Amino acid sequence: MIIGIILGAYYATTATSQGTSGTGLYGTKVGDYAPDFKLTLANGTTTYLSNFQPRPVLLWFVATWCSSCIQGASMLDSQYYQSLNSKGLQIMTVELYDDLNQSGPSISQFAQQYGGGLGKPGWFYGASDWGATHIYDPAAYLDVFYVIDQYGVITMANSGLPNYLSELASQSYSSAAKPAFPFTCLGSEGTTIHIHPWLRIVINGQNVTIPAGIGIQNCFEPLHVHDTSGIIHMESPTNIPYTLGDFFNVWQATYGYVTINGVQHPIVINPTNILGFKADSTHKIALLVDGKPSTAFGSLILNQLDYCSAASTGPPCYPTAGGDPYYNGQPYPYGTGHTIVIEYEST
Repeated sequence: MIIGIILGAYYATTATSQGTSGTGLYGTKVGDYAPDFKLTLANGTTTYLSNFQPRPVLLWFVATWCSSCIQGASMLDSQYYQSLNSKGLQIMTVELYDDLNQSGPSISQFAQQYGGGLGKPGWFYGASDWGATHIYDPAAYLDVFYVIDQYGVITMANSGLPNYLSELASQSYSSAAKPAFPFTCLGSEGTTIHIHPWLRIVINGQNVTIPAGIGIQNCFEPLHVHDTSGIIHMESPTNIPYTLGDFFNVWQATYGYVTINGVQHPIVINPTNILGFKADSTHKIALLVDGKPSTAFGSLILNQLDYCSAASTGPPCYPTAGGDPYYNGQPYPYGTGHTIVIEYEST
């Protein structure tokens, strides 16, 4: 019965499709920012989807026992891998959680038997946890894929990869436009909430300049930056939670990359990657909120972390972020003086 239900979902092929319009927020529709997740690679190491930026990714979820997945891996190996790889498209083949409760080869065996092995540059194999499978494949399709551009935005989504490989091979992946702003960009700054978190990023002891103008392009995103102080202006017409990941998305949509010591870096934040600097055996990444370690990273809610107050008469609040926080006509309940620091340093 389980197999029948799964196969019925697969052959219906009515999952998220190319051309379905997303929200510009995190989600799995075209136009959405692809939700980040941790996955275990076939070699036993763990990584995050966002670590594959700033190159585009074909994210392909498979059941290792399904016929179209086997066919797709074989077609990639024999016909399409070279073309896609030459265009800069990385391939991430991810086994659905617990192989959708069926018995099949391991993802490593799948790679060896059908995909030409684990040694192809730019073609990775891994396994997802239940959370990632539920987010990206809630209908339990056997073969569902997403094309994610260099900015982390979904540009194509469908099921049945073998039917789309020719189309994928005909596309260009090296000149994706910057994504649109993730929130509605307003003609004036919102006033329902008016809060000023302060963000500092330190790479190997060096402060990274957070550029002025983030979220401002003849309009204002609810998260924007006026100067290089690191003060984030949260000025929104609605009292909804905004996260540090939301700010990074606005930053990415504004500039596409950040330049550090003359080198362009992707605008990425997760527990193992900050602006392209990755944690490894000799380096670590720490998020400190009010001086205390936090594991929230992109999910850190900013609404509770105002820094400036009417008593703040100098940098970083002065001259653009003076005054007490405004909180939907009510006294701000979280206090001021909060700090957010991200550090990349030697272990």
